[in-house]
Amino acid sequence: MVQLVQARISTATATPIPTRATLSFLMNAPGNRHDLAVRILSIWLKGRGTKVRIFEDDVHQDRLMRNIAAERPKYLLISMAVTEQYDRVAELAKTVQALPQDIRPKTIVGGYPVKAGLISSIPETELLSNISELEIA
Repeated sequence: MVQLVQARISTATATPIPTRATLSFLMNAPGNRHDLAVRILSIWLKGRGTKVRIFEDDVHQDRLMRNIAAERPKYLLISMAVTEQYDRVAELAKTVQALPQDIRPKTIVGGYPVKAGLISSIPETELLSNISELEIA
Protein backbone atom coordinates (compact mmCIF):
# COMPACT_ATOMS: atom_id res chain seq x y z
CA MET A 1 0.00 0.00 0.00
CA VAL A 2 2.79 2.42 0.91
CA GLN A 3 4.53 1.73 -2.39
CA LEU A 4 1.31 2.44 -4.32
CA VAL A 5 0.73 5.74 -2.54
CA GLN A 6 4.40 6.62 -2.93
CA ALA A 7 4.34 5.92 -6.67
CA ARG A 8 1.19 7.98 -7.24
CA ILE A 9 2.36 10.98 -5.23
CA SER A 10 5.88 10.81 -6.68
CA THR A 11 4.64 10.96 -10.26
CA ALA A 12 2.26 13.79 -9.46
CA THR A 13 4.86 15.87 -7.60
CA ALA A 14 8.27 15.08 -9.06
CA THR A 15 9.82 18.29 -7.76
CA PRO A 16 13.55 18.20 -7.08
CA ILE A 17 14.37 19.07 -3.47
CA PRO A 18 16.50 22.24 -3.29
CA THR A 19 19.90 21.96 -1.63
CA ARG A 20 18.87 24.45 1.08
CA ALA A 21 15.45 22.88 1.64
CA THR A 22 13.94 22.86 5.11
CA LEU A 23 14.74 19.70 7.08
CA SER A 24 11.99 18.05 9.07
CA PHE A 25 12.29 15.06 11.38
CA LEU A 26 9.26 12.75 11.36
CA MET A 27 8.44 10.15 13.95
CA ASN A 28 5.65 8.20 15.53
CA ALA A 29 4.77 8.90 19.11
CA PRO A 30 6.62 6.48 21.38
CA GLY A 31 4.72 3.21 21.39
CA ASN A 32 3.31 3.41 17.85
CA ARG A 33 3.93 0.24 15.91
CA HIS A 34 2.72 1.37 12.47
CA ASP A 35 4.37 3.82 10.11
CA LEU A 36 1.85 4.42 7.33
CA ALA A 37 0.89 7.96 8.42
CA VAL A 38 4.52 9.03 8.83
CA ARG A 39 5.47 7.59 5.45
CA ILE A 40 2.56 9.32 3.69
CA LEU A 41 3.48 12.60 5.41
CA SER A 42 7.07 12.11 4.26
CA ILE A 43 5.99 11.66 0.65
CA TRP A 44 3.70 14.68 0.88
CA LEU A 45 6.48 16.88 2.30
CA LYS A 46 9.06 15.69 -0.24
CA GLY A 47 6.59 16.58 -2.98
CA ARG A 48 6.62 20.13 -1.63
CA GLY A 49 10.39 20.41 -1.64
CA THR A 50 11.09 19.55 2.01
CA LYS A 51 13.91 17.27 3.14
CA VAL A 52 12.72 14.67 5.62
CA ARG A 53 14.27 12.13 7.92
CA ILE A 54 12.06 9.45 9.40
CA PHE A 55 12.88 7.97 12.80
CA GLU A 56 11.43 4.49 12.84
CA ASP A 57 10.54 2.39 15.86
CA ASP A 58 10.96 3.85 19.31
CA VAL A 59 14.04 6.01 18.92
CA HIS A 60 15.86 6.58 22.19
CA GLN A 61 15.37 10.17 23.36
CA ASP A 62 19.13 10.80 23.81
CA ARG A 63 19.80 9.63 20.25
CA LEU A 64 17.05 11.87 18.92
CA MET A 65 18.47 14.89 20.79
CA ARG A 66 21.96 14.16 19.41
CA ASN A 67 20.54 13.98 15.89
CA ILE A 68 18.66 17.25 16.39
CA ALA A 69 21.85 18.94 17.61
CA ALA A 70 23.88 17.57 14.68
CA GLU A 71 21.38 18.05 11.84
CA ARG A 72 19.35 21.01 13.13
CA PRO A 73 15.92 20.27 11.65
CA LYS A 74 13.48 23.14 11.61
CA TYR A 75 10.55 20.89 12.55
CA LEU A 76 9.93 17.74 14.59
CA LEU A 77 6.66 16.20 13.45
CA ILE A 78 5.13 13.55 15.72
CA SER A 79 2.22 11.29 14.78
CA MET A 80 0.05 10.02 17.64
CA ALA A 81 -2.30 7.04 17.32
CA VAL A 82 -3.94 6.97 20.76
CA THR A 83 -4.44 9.32 23.71
CA GLU A 84 -2.39 7.01 25.94
CA GLN A 85 0.72 8.32 24.20
CA TYR A 86 0.12 11.82 25.61
CA ASP A 87 2.55 11.58 28.55
CA ARG A 88 5.45 10.29 26.46
CA VAL A 89 4.87 12.93 23.76
CA ALA A 90 4.68 15.66 26.41
CA GLU A 91 7.93 14.41 27.96
CA LEU A 92 9.62 14.39 24.55
CA ALA A 93 8.35 17.92 23.77
CA LYS A 94 9.68 19.16 27.12
CA THR A 95 13.11 17.70 26.34
CA VAL A 96 13.13 19.32 22.90
CA GLN A 97 12.10 22.65 24.43
CA ALA A 98 15.10 22.47 26.78
CA LEU A 99 17.51 22.50 23.82
CA PRO A 100 19.27 25.78 23.01
CA GLN A 101 17.06 28.02 20.91
CA ASP A 102 19.40 28.03 17.91
CA ILE A 103 19.04 24.25 17.45
CA ARG A 104 15.52 23.70 18.80
CA PRO A 105 13.01 22.53 16.17
CA LYS A 106 9.36 23.48 16.29
CA THR A 107 7.44 20.45 17.57
CA ILE A 108 4.18 19.71 15.76
CA VAL A 109 1.88 16.85 16.78
CA GLY A 110 -0.89 15.31 14.72
CA GLY A 111 -2.75 12.04 14.38
CA TYR A 112 -6.10 10.58 15.31
CA PRO A 113 -6.37 11.90 18.91
CA VAL A 114 -5.64 15.43 17.67
CA LYS A 115 -7.95 15.21 14.65
CA ALA A 116 -10.78 13.78 16.76
CA GLY A 117 -10.40 16.52 19.39
CA LEU A 118 -9.47 14.03 22.12
CA ILE A 119 -6.37 16.09 22.92
CA SER A 120 -6.67 19.86 23.02
CA SER A 121 -3.09 20.77 23.93
CA ILE A 122 0.35 19.41 24.68
CA PRO A 123 2.77 21.87 26.30
CA GLU A 124 5.59 23.10 24.05
CA THR A 125 3.91 21.81 20.87
CA GLU A 126 1.60 22.94 18.12
CA LEU A 127 -1.27 20.56 17.41
CA LEU A 128 -2.30 20.05 13.81
CA SER A 129 -5.51 18.23 12.93
CA ASN A 130 -5.25 18.53 9.15
CA ILE A 131 -2.19 17.94 6.99
CA SER A 132 -3.26 20.66 4.56
CA GLU A 133 -2.78 23.23 7.34
CA LEU A 134 0.90 22.33 7.67
CA GLU A 135 2.98 25.31 6.63
CA ILE A 136 6.58 24.25 6.31
CA ALA A 137 8.82 27.09 5.17
